[in-house]
Amino acid sequence: MLDILSALSTLVDYANIILIITGIILFLDILEWMKSKEEWKWKLKLLAGIGFIIGILDLIVVASGWSQGVMDTTTIVLFILAGLALTLAPTVQLPLAGLLALGVGGVAAFYVSGFIHNMWVIAAVFIVIVAVIFLFAKAVEEVLDFLGKILGFPAISVILGSLCIVQGILLLLGSSLIFLI
Repeated sequence: MLDILSALSTLVDYANIILIITGIILFLDILEWMKSKEEWKWKLKLLAGIGFIIGILDLIVVASGWSQGVMDTTTIVLFILAGLALTLAPTVQLPLAGLLALGVGGVAAFYVSGFIHNMWVIAAVFIVIVAVIFLFAKAVEEVLDFLGKILGFPAISVILGSLCIVQGILLLLGSSLIFLI
């Protein structure tokens, strides 16, 4: 456990570099207009995959930095927005609500089958759990899809990427955007 905490602390120490890399990936979203060209399709998919991993890293860094109290407000907001932009944009088309509902329903049915051996009761528990989880998850998924479409819009990605690059450079210099505003 101590190794994980020290690794997270090390990530927070390199938050400025991570923020610059995040900004570059967000800034490269301007290449989205080249999607129609065949030779760019695999490059954009690779960039989206790398961006997804960096987005998860952003959210981990901001959670660790926020809990340690070592990040200023501008850095926290930029990490959250950039992390959401990079993780939500590629997942807009995935049916996450259905997958989550099926997974939770399957786990619930497996758990119930341990002490109730009637197949109809197990099936009923599965159906009810899937329906309830799907309804709630679908509402959350719609909000996240909307947020992903907004943050994934190329113009917003370029602006957010530029802000991340500037903030990362200012953090390297010992300053922050909050002091310049």
